[in-house]
Amino acid sequence: MVQDITHQRSLEHEALESKAKAELYLDLMNKDLSGLHSAVMESLAAISKKTNLDPKVRNHIESSIEHLEEASKLTDIVDKIKMIEGHELKYGLIDVGQLLSEISSLYGKTQKSRVKIAYAPSPGYTSNANSLLADAFAYLIDDCISRMDKSLTLKIDIAEAYEGGKQYHKIMFEDNIKEVQNKLKANTFNLPLRGKNQSTIDDLRLYLIRTIVENNHGRIWLESKVSGDWKKGRKFVIMLPSVPVRQESLISDFGYSEEDQD
Repeated sequence: MVQDITHQRSLEHEALESKAKAELYLDLMNKDLSGLHSAVMESLAAISKKTNLDPKVRNHIESSIEHLEEASKLTDIVDKIKMIEGHELKYGLIDVGQLLSEISSLYGKTQKSRVKIAYAPSPGYTSNANSLLADAFAYLIDDCISRMDKSLTLKIDIAEAYEGGKQYHKIMFEDNIKEVQNKLKANTFNLPLRGKNQSTIDDLRLYLIRTIVENNHGRIWLESKVSGDWKKGRKFVIMLPSVPVRQESLISDFGYSEEDQD
């Protein structure tokens, strides 16, 4: 009996050690890949600026840059998932309305010709959250951009809502992307299973969004913008707990107040 327990503990120790080594190798690999991607992208970008390039060569270079950007996004998503699973995040009071305003403004400047974002600045919607909440909002906009045809019209709104006697902030992202209903199933935000067809960076991005929202004690779902008609566009709905707070305690610029907590 003692021998069986000793053997079991030995196996558990070996399993933990193997897991730690695997995580270390992944960290090193991600850092190496990030460095290599940046170096190659800078070189390709410099070459693409030359005026005497053959059009076919230019197209190949631009395509290579796009693929590298996608790989960098994937590495970033994996890193953030690991941060959440490793409980490496701190929480603080965030003005969700102000955060949405900052992110909307950022995308409005960088995607002028292709993306129109309608959001009326609405400060004062406070929640206790971590810094990845900004990433969740940004990734939602990225998801809309990645699925758009020629241009994207995105309406963002925030309002108070009540569920089960509790007060929440209800954040809505409405786009003009036409979808077929049977493509939008309940597993939209689930982790893609290995070996399943068409598991893409978009799937991982949606899974990360859900993970971030739930990690901030909220929930998210997807519905049609016009009830029952998916061809009119989609609506992402996020519910976050409301926290009454003094104005001087709020966080700005994605930072933390002095009232951070573990």
